[in-house]
Amino acid sequence: MVSNAELDRWNKLIYDLQGTCEGLESFLEREAEDLIDYMPFLEYLDQHIFLCESCGWWCELSEMAITEEVCICDQCYSYQEE
Repeated sequence: MVSNAELDRWNKLIYDLQGTCEGLESFLEREAEDLIDYMPFLEYLDQHIFLCESCGWWCELSEMAITEEVCICDQCYSYQEE
């Protein structure tokens, strides 16, 4: 079971990563090295944000385009449709 303090820490990290194009490993090396290979955190992260395979930005799950091929954000999806 994860403590509320730990969840608060995880949520802050997710908030700080969202909207950036920084690599997860480099971000965690700087901000929370103990979480680099910590599966409960990585699973929690996957439930809140994703890395767009097209533009490389971290986005909220609500911004994910529905596609079978790649995990991309709505904005990149709309560019592909044009």
